[in-house]
Amino acid sequence: MVDFVVLLALYMDALRAEQQYVRNPAKISHLLGTELWQDRWQDAKQKGTDFPHFLAEEFVTSMAGMGYIPPPFYSIRKIFYYEKNYPLYAVGLFSRHPLAYRLWDDALKYTDDQLDLF
Repeated sequence: MVDFVVLLALYMDALRAEQQYVRNPAKISHLLGTELWQDRWQDAKQKGTDFPHFLAEEFVTSMAGMGYIPPPFYSIRKIFYYEKNYPLYAVGLFSRHPLAYRLWDDALKYTDDQLDLF
């Protein structure tokens, strides 16, 4: 059994380059394992969903298709650039065993969204 801690550059990349990815969808299609994401994106956008949140949900769905338990969205932690209060990326756990999520939740209790190590 393999667990993954995944860094998703949802804010520093996807938010900034949304139009580029819509025009040239190959990278997002490769990330999500499907080329059908663009129609879903248009529907989500009309409902007011932002691109980073949409990609996170789609990635979770993709991982669930491979047998990973979908994590609760609150457990996908945003990491901020505090000087400008701007989110940079998100980190999430993907596992096939519920124990991993209990351990992840315990670890998150002792963290913040810091960028600096010191």
